[in-house]
Amino acid sequence: MVSSCMNMSPEYEDVLVKWAKKVSEGLEGKRPPIVLCCGAKNTGKSTFNRMLLNTTLQNAESVAYLECDVGQTEFSPPGTLALHIISQPVLGAPFCHQQHAERMVFYGDASPSQDPSLYLKCLKFVFEAYKEMNWPLPLVVNTMGFPEGIGLMLLIDTMQIVEPDLVLQIESFNQMLNFPAITQEVVALDEGWSCNKLPVRDPKQKVSETKEHELMFLATLVSQRRDFSMKLKPADLRNLALLSSLSSGLERGMTLTSMPPYTVPYRYLGIHVCHHRVPLEGLLQAIDSSVVALCVTDLTQAKKENECMPYTFTEMPVCTCLGLGIVRGIDISRELLYIVTTLPKIVFRKTNTILKGNLTLPDQLILKQKSSVPIPYVDSLAPSTAVSSVRPRSRMPRSSLGAQ
Repeated sequence: MVSSCMNMSPEYEDVLVKWAKKVSEGLEGKRPPIVLCCGAKNTGKSTFNRMLLNTTLQNAESVAYLECDVGQTEFSPPGTLALHIISQPVLGAPFCHQQHAERMVFYGDASPSQDPSLYLKCLKFVFEAYKEMNWPLPLVVNTMGFPEGIGLMLLIDTMQIVEPDLVLQIESFNQMLNFPAITQEVVALDEGWSCNKLPVRDPKQKVSETKEHELMFLATLVSQRRDFSMKLKPADLRNLALLSSLSSGLERGMTLTSMPPYTVPYRYLGIHVCHHRVPLEGLLQAIDSSVVALCVTDLTQAKKENECMPYTFTEMPVCTCLGLGIVRGIDISRELLYIVTTLPKIVFRKTNTILKGNLTLPDQLILKQKSSVPIPYVDSLAPSTAVSSVRPRSRMPRSSLGAQ
């Protein structure tokens, strides 16, 4: 039975009932169902994904969740793709329920447009963990909200990788923002970023060989008159999720700026800066005072140009990410990195690779440090009683040309 305290249209209730039925059939020995939700930004995908998860938990003990949106993650820090096992109802915003992943990979940016090919490699690596599960679970797939160009091409690739049984397409009031109907023919024949590149001799055969899925359309429940004056921007949500992930597991009374760091000899580590080419002599400076991913990979694939320096990679390794940390400082004379992380010591010891992406330290973490002396490299605005009375220009409507 599907129940909710939210006001939903009948079509949304029908979808939840249909999904609950597919989950029940999967528990009876059939292949566990996979549902993929797609649509433009601000159409309610994330909210409906939570409803799908909670509906599944009414019929099953656990449900799998595949993070594909590196810019708006649900259970992982931004810039990552991950597979999660959910066993408790999902309530609240993403920064309220950051958790350990079954498998997580660090992509290092909030947009797949930085390197779409690398993004797809990361997605395949994470999805392999789902296929390797001894007891497969129902799977909910989260996707990005880019309806055209690279976004549409990557969605077609994602469909071919994941092969969902049910596709839910949420439509915006603005028709220009909507995806075309993601039918079986579109997945089989339209060009993706890495698939459907060659001419097809027999389109009908290609379509018949493509996994069939049920496609359902839903009109967004996000009101056109929604008040965005207090709405957090995507960057704000990413900062909150990042702070939540970095702080997860902190002891009571402890802060990230006060906890003792781990010391790690960097000559035994592989270090790579994602999406950029950094020479060996600038590698340590590039990661200093940065958010980094703590990873495990095969260092036999890395290069060792200098015995006193870290291993380096010709291209970014696609590997398991254990969690995030902060490079608090570097001692060149002792060849040590000082890394702050909430990972348990037994987990942190597995780290042999550090990846730095385009994630930046949240301002709150820097400006709110407790210090009896001025903090190096940090400035602050002088207090002003007039600030609160100034209306931000970005939220004021532009005057019409004919206004007097």
